[in-house]
Amino acid sequence: MSAAPALDIKDILTTEDAALDKLRDVRREVHCHVDLRTQLEEIISEFGTKVAKQLSSENKAEVRRGTAQWMLGKSEEAIQILEPARVSKERSFVLGVSYLEAGRPNDALTNLKEANEADSSDPLISTSYCEAKIRAGRYEEAETHVEKLLKKESAQGFYLKGLLADVQGFHDQATKGYEKALEIEPGHAPSLFRLAYIMDSAGEDNRAMELSEQLRTLRPMPLN
Repeated sequence: MSAAPALDIKDILTTEDAALDKLRDVRREVHCHVDLRTQLEEIISEFGTKVAKQLSSENKAEVRRGTAQWMLGKSEEAIQILEPARVSKERSFVLGVSYLEAGRPNDALTNLKEANEADSSDPLISTSYCEAKIRAGRYEEAETHVEKLLKKESAQGFYLKGLLADVQGFHDQATKGYEKALEIEPGHAPSLFRLAYIMDSAGEDNRAMELSEQLRTLRPMPLN
């Protein structure tokens, strides 16, 4: 495993308006490196003195505490903290993706809609909102959303195009979407995961094993 990057998690958690992509990146690194996970766990254990007092309000501190739990991969704990908190972009986004990870797409949809209304220009919010539409069965809305995302030729956009086909049982179309995502970003974990599943179900054992081996080397593993 590679050495942990120089990352001051406390500094990021105490930043009043931390960017969502920065918070997401911290989560990824925490899942990759035990020492960073330990650092975050220690901060959470003393959250009141190490983080909360440096933020502007009790609500901001509670939202950030929920975000810290999400960074650890503890979606259910994050949900419990964030549900009663006052609405903000960070709260709605982290609560929404936590609901997605917990298999509650309709709750995710409500919160990610709020996050999108707060900042429709944020690509992380937009792609998560699109995924919530797909998993909640809002296929027509999702198709329109996917087409907008594809204008940027991103791996996540083609992954979502594949996922939209996948959940409706159109596995050939799904395969094309995932493969296109992997052309753009060979290590795109959600596409590797879903494509491996399709290959395994189709009896393409060698291809499925190849994709699974690529996936095994990545951290964190995709949750769905």
